[in-house]
Amino acid sequence: ASGPDRSGRMHTLGEMVLDRFLAALSAGDAEGVRVVLAPGAELDAAPPGDPVDVLMAQRSRWPSYRERVVRTFRDATTMAAETRLDTGSVRHGALVAEVHDDGIRRLAGWRRETGTPASPARATVEAYFAAANAKDWDAMSSLWHADATLHAMGGPPRHGRDAILRAYRRFLEPWAVNHDRVRWIEVDGPTVSVGVHFEGETVSGRRGEAEIVDVIHVEDGRIRRLWFCVDVAAWAAMLV
Repeated sequence: ASGPDRSGRMHTLGEMVLDRFLAALSAGDAEGVRVVLAPGAELDAAPPGDPVDVLMAQRSRWPSYRERVVRTFRDATTMAAETRLDTGSVRHGALVAEVHDDGIRRLAGWRRETGTPASPARATVEAYFAAANAKDWDAMSSLWHADATLHAMGGPPRHGRDAILRAYRRFLEPWAVNHDRVRWIEVDGPTVSVGVHFEGETVSGRRGEAEIVDVIHVEDGRIRRLWFCVDVAAWAAMLV
């Protein structure tokens, strides 16, 4: 199936799958987690081993763990969620899931660790937002690996630093003023999840705001992969 019917169906499926995944993970239910993962499912940047074992080993660090969805973002096959975790203390999180009829095929933002506020990964991400706000393309270029990948909702993956920089230029071109304000940031090893409030004014004088979630994987001080998650329809409406 294709077109609007399939799109609507996948959106419903994605929400259901994420809810079931988080409920099973919160309950420590390994078989419940396995049911919602597709055969051969991949966890982004995971250590070797069965994905369910990796997730449950991480879950076992906390005697108390509950994670729930706060808001969602979606396109045809990708479901992203800003989440709230309670592990004795409350923190934020983000998940990006590639969802198909057989379940979650790929999951990013799955790590849940105690981040170090002054970690190198956090410093890279803070520099990324500073460069984006300033439209400093030289600084932005220096923050990406040459073979990095950008996954932006509503568009195809961009592979390679040059393609990524072109995408950012096109993305911000309509905006005379743009500012990403970080609402929260969580560092989980090499993965940094960020909640962002965007404010801007287009070249035609129209003001706009949007909530964004980014999941950013950092290696050796540079961005290897970034998932940019936004309400695609609401973003497009701001530019009409």
